[in-house]
Amino acid sequence: MNKKLIWITVAIIAICGLAAICIGLNYSKEAQPQNEEIEQEVVSTELIRTSQSWDGVELPDYLEGRPELVAVKYVFPAGKKLGWHHHPVMNYGILTQGELTIIGLDGQEKVVHEGEVVVEMVNTIHHGENRGTKPVVLYMFYLSQQDLPLAVQHPEIPLDRDADFAGVYLDEDNHEPNLFISHRIDGAFDIKIGIYRLTELDDGVGTLSNDSLQFTATDAAGNPIGGTITLEGDTACVTFTTSTWELLESGSQFRYIRKQAD
Repeated sequence: MNKKLIWITVAIIAICGLAAICIGLNYSKEAQPQNEEIEQEVVSTELIRTSQSWDGVELPDYLEGRPELVAVKYVFPAGKKLGWHHHPVMNYGILTQGELTIIGLDGQEKVVHEGEVVVEMVNTIHHGENRGTKPVVLYMFYLSQQDLPLAVQHPEIPLDRDADFAGVYLDEDNHEPNLFISHRIDGAFDIKIGIYRLTELDDGVGTLSNDSLQFTATDAAGNPIGGTITLEGDTACVTFTTSTWELLESGSQFRYIRKQAD
């Protein structure tokens, strides 16, 4: 074999070897994913853990008996105001769109922003407002029982609080707080009446009748006493219509001025 043939043979062997290496490398690459995806892990984020409602009050114990879990989606149009109500069961939820303002009877407010969780008050009267420009979307979850209402409405309480009897009133004579009227969840009113230098009636209960508040209480002698309360702007006029106490005769009248918010 001459030298030229030997070199040709060597070249062919080299080329074949190189080709084999290239094919092997290419096969190895094809055997592996070109764009290997990184496995995604589940992400868990705790949004809230609490034993209190948004106003800082401790939540009640769980109801006894078989539970009924209820999930509700609410959509509040822009500018919508809900009436006064209370929840007899624990509930909480998450706001997914917009901004909701919750207002208590005492004037305390809670603004819930998009993506936030809210734990509602239980057996405390309040209402909600959408003061924004787009609908509010709210998902609420109730820890209820069969036949229990999720909310109890209070139509006796006007959204216009200027027309509401509830509040603290100052004595017209000494300008001290002496008349206290508050809502009860049964629709009635708790009433405490102080009469300067005479007595205090701290067990009064009132109900609405037309434009007045009819109340009954117990006088200092332990006898029943009753009357009416009317509003004239910011002035509450208390008139005793039923009294057997000689120091507080029927027809006695006292005036109190509503205390303005600080």
